[in-house]
Amino acid sequence: MIKKFKPAIEGLIVAFKDKSCLIQILLAFIALIFAILLDFNYLEMIVVLLCIGLVIVSEIINTALETLCNKVEINEDPLIKKAKDLAAGAVLLACLVAIIVGIIIIFNKFN
Repeated sequence: MIKKFKPAIEGLIVAFKDKSCLIQILLAFIALIFAILLDFNYLEMIVVLLCIGLVIVSEIINTALETLCNKVEINEDPLIKKAKDLAAGAVLLACLVAIIVGIIIIFNKFN
């Protein structure tokens, strides 16, 4: 059973070494510090953690897709560009949702 987790753990290790993923992890850490300092309640913290998970998972999938695309075709290709742009757009959307959720929670704290 543990052997089935080995590729997943190796994938996380690879992701945590990737520059883009590291940036997202750093931003997640900063968001958690703010959540703790602003004394987020139980549900607010769950929402923040879900947003963090959404952003990091999106970044890992984006990185995996970019890696695969670069292996399949090293030359510029409009379909590969489209696939990469879509994946990057998904990360951007996840980040925007996380930011909006954070703003709503913080705004609610001071109201």
